[in-house]
Amino acid sequence: MIKIVTLVIVISFLFIFTPNVFSQNGTEYYNKGMEYFKKESFDSALENFTKAIELNKDYADAYFMKGRCNIENEDYEDAINDIDKAIKINPSVASYYFYKASSFYFLKNFDQAFAFYSKVIEIKKDYADAYNDRGMIYKNKGQYDLALNDIDSAISYNRNNPKYFLNRGVVCTLMKDYQKGVEDFTSAINLDSSLKEAYFGRGMAYYMISKADEACWDFKTAYSMGYEKAGELLKSLCKQNDN
Repeated sequence: MIKIVTLVIVISFLFIFTPNVFSQNGTEYYNKGMEYFKKESFDSALENFTKAIELNKDYADAYFMKGRCNIENEDYEDAINDIDKAIKINPSVASYYFYKASSFYFLKNFDQAFAFYSKVIEIKKDYADAYNDRGMIYKNKGQYDLALNDIDSAISYNRNNPKYFLNRGVVCTLMKDYQKGVEDFTSAINLDSSLKEAYFGRGMAYYMISKADEACWDFKTAYSMGYEKAGELLKSLCKQNDN
């Protein structure tokens, strides 16, 4: 009888405490956080990632996703602090450095952003987004050849991202290679027909090679999609098409 009672007590003890054991690593909160993040409910996601960290101080991905939420909420300095904690726990994950770089980019600290995009590429040489974003820093500095090299690399690793072609079209246009700009903007539009910036850019490139009708059609399309700059050019360059 004593053995039976003892067994019942042991089983009861395990039953009471097993759920707590399973929740101690924070995985349940992390998974809930990911569900909220995918739904773009960033405050709720942040709350759950924070709870995951309370249960597991070494939960690198939870710190990282907390940082991602802060980026979405435009709290870039907090994002950097969170991602730094993830990096301290696991310094070999390329995506951690990528989003740290992006936070610096949004803060307009381009030197730091450049350094961390380069770190991403050092860890994972086929990280297309890092090449693209570093290329845009080169573009902003007027280093168009280097920008073109980086965006070429991005496209070589992923030919399905319309923004890579858009950005390369911008760089080609700045380099006065207008025909190549037209081709890249067209590639961007073929991948995403809602990309109003691509219509505007192609319009500019067309105009520079004296294809006014094509340019005005693109300006009109971009303006109809809400790109205000295109409206200014419609008035100044395309008066005959303004009906």
